[in-house]
Amino acid sequence: MMDESTRADAQTEDLRQRVEDKQAKCEQIVTAFTAFKSEMAGSAVNSHTGRPIPHVTLARFITVERDKDEEVARVQLKHIHLQSQVTKLEEALKKREQVADGLAMIDFEQLKIENSTLNEKIEDRNDEIAKLRKKATVAVQALTHVREKLHFVSGEASRLSSEVTGVDMEVAEQRSMLAVSKKTRERIRVENDRARHAQGFVNVDRLAIDFERRKRDVMGMREAIHDMKARYAALADFAGMRATTKPVSTPGLARLTSTAAVAKR
Repeated sequence: MMDESTRADAQTEDLRQRVEDKQAKCEQIVTAFTAFKSEMAGSAVNSHTGRPIPHVTLARFITVERDKDEEVARVQLKHIHLQSQVTKLEEALKKREQVADGLAMIDFEQLKIENSTLNEKIEDRNDEIAKLRKKATVAVQALTHVREKLHFVSGEASRLSSEVTGVDMEVAEQRSMLAVSKKTRERIRVENDRARHAQGFVNVDRLAIDFERRKRDVMGMREAIHDMKARYAALADFAGMRATTKPVSTPGLARLTSTAAVAKR
């Protein structure tokens, strides 16, 4: 009796040690695989912009994946436990079949009920596992969609930034042209005043024609400045609607407003 007890204890200790070794090895493998995934994800870059994926986004999805894996592991362990119970009950059922017919029949019916209940629980656990796998698939698809949208928004932001830079350059050029036109207009006005005092403004046809031409040039520049202002405002509004992009600064719009005010004076 003592020999059997000692042998059973030794077998139990041996099995426990094996389980602990396998569990430690499994944890090492999981840790190494998680580190490998993190390293690969951290070195991944955007194929369009060449920028790395934000660490916050990677950390969030890694956390979600780890939680889902832990939940799946718990459900699988529960499934194994239930299967073990079913096996034990089936073995007990076989032993009970050797007992008297009356008691065996009662125990058999009871075991059938318990077996049916356990089978229902197993089916429920299988359904939960299927749902978790479906959720994991949806999460991966959502991540892919977010990455594609991020690529598109980054491209749009770069394009808008280039357009705003071009508009700023055009505005600066128009302002320079407007300043030159104002100086020319002032010079012509002074010359006209002198000519008008000298022999009268009505009799100087060439001066009147030149004045009208300069006047039309100034009006054309004012209209060009107005169009530039409207285009710049539209680009700024469009860039502002992009929630994931950095808001576009509006120094060019302020310069346009100042230029238009000067042109009106």
